[in-house]
Amino acid sequence: MIVLVFIMKKTEKKVYIKIALLISIGLGLLYAECFYLPEIVKSKSLEIIENKKQLREFKKQNEQIENIKANYEEIQNNMEKVSEYIVEYEKIFNFRSEIENIAKKSNVNLDISISSNEKTFVNNNLSFVNYRLRASGDFNKIMSFLNFMENLRYYNEIEKIRISNEEKNENEYIVLELDLKVYVRDDNSKN
Repeated sequence: MIVLVFIMKKTEKKVYIKIALLISIGLGLLYAECFYLPEIVKSKSLEIIENKKQLREFKKQNEQIENIKANYEEIQNNMEKVSEYIVEYEKIFNFRSEIENIAKKSNVNLDISISSNEKTFVNNNLSFVNYRLRASGDFNKIMSFLNFMENLRYYNEIEKIRISNEEKNENEYIVLELDLKVYVRDDNSKN
């Protein structure tokens, strides 16, 4: 029995030591949790917030890329339609003959001149040629000519328009002067 009591006392000491050890480990963990864990949580929180910002930015950029892709496809689909309105530089005489036909249909007198012999490049294969038109006739004929010009199938831009009254041989007529850019496509250009 003494041996048993002795063994139990030894065992109780071991249990107390184990309990004290567990309590000190627990207090150590509690200390670490109180002082170090908030710093770790704070740094991880900031890291998560930064990652969320980056994720939102990536999503935004992805949406923009998708919009650009959709716009690009739409532009590609419309390129053929647009190119129909831009005359090839080698066929610029078609533009001139079409203007002359419009003048005949409208029954106006027409003078056409190219105000510059050089093409002005917009980009690699698009340029424009400056034309000056002078049409004369009565009011209705000039208005008819303008209507045809507005509906011209070539891509052009009217830079200046001047309208004046003139009298010749006791007849009054209107003179219309137009400075316009006619955009041309030069597929062989490497500018």
